[in-house]
Amino acid sequence: MLADVTILLIAIDIGAAVHAGVGAGFSIVVAPIMIVLPGTATALLVLLMLNGLVSAVAIEPRIWATEKTLFKNTIIGCLVGRFAGPLLPQRAISQAIRVISVIACAALFRRSYRVGD
Repeated sequence: MLADVTILLIAIDIGAAVHAGVGAGFSIVVAPIMIVLPGTATALLVLLMLNGLVSAVAIEPRIWATEKTLFKNTIIGCLVGRFAGPLLPQRAISQAIRVISVIACAALFRRSYRVGD
């Protein structure tokens, strides 16, 4: 048990260092170990929580100071979605995810390739 916790903490430390240095990669490093040791269901929930925490800690203090409204709206939106989500029909949730994904992909494509500028 102690060896499992030690391995898990080392993986979390390495994943956090990679994420802070590169901006991504926490889940790539930590997920395989977390899925094997505590199990898939537990690993996914804990991984999401830790990924959010690592991302929040990695943000520069000056960005926290200038983007307070954005962070506040994000937290409120997450809480509303967390409690309202289970009340929505599954089909509506699937359609909303598809629409948001298409919009996000189009926005990223436009930003990357400067279409229309």
